[in-house]
Amino acid sequence: MRGIDRFPERTEVPTWIGSIAVLVTIAAFAVVGGAPGALAATALVPVWLLLPGVYVVAFGHVLLAAFAGDLDVVSVLAVELGLLLVLADAANAYPRPGTLFANTVFAAGGLVVVTAAILVAEVALWIAAGGLLVAFGTLTYGIHRYELVSLEVINDESGT
Repeated sequence: MRGIDRFPERTEVPTWIGSIAVLVTIAAFAVVGGAPGALAATALVPVWLLLPGVYVVAFGHVLLAAFAGDLDVVSVLAVELGLLLVLADAANAYPRPGTLFANTVFAAGGLVVVTAAILVAEVALWIAAGGLLVAFGTLTYGIHRYELVSLEVINDESGT
């Protein structure tokens, strides 16, 4: 078995959309964590320049977890908006960027709705986590099936 000895190279070309996305994310981190948040978020720039967009999103979530004590819903949504824009920029490297971005926005919107419902219901943490896991799994599977049908790998009448 071959080990991974380095990160994958960035295949997408940096664009002005990605630049704005990273700046929005840095500004959101400045709101969340003040000057330390903005300073920490500037580490997203070299990650964005050198690695694929999904790594920027992963690194952004690690940074977000570092400021977990100071978070409110609006702050999290602001950071997530910036990271969603980074994904929009990364989607341009794929054959069908519009579909990929629309699926991402649909899934993110669905998870926001489920999260809002859980917050309003004020349920126990384990129920909230289970509900989000079920919602994420359902959304992911639904998008997967949609892509299989749209790519004509399976037909929509028989399901096989």
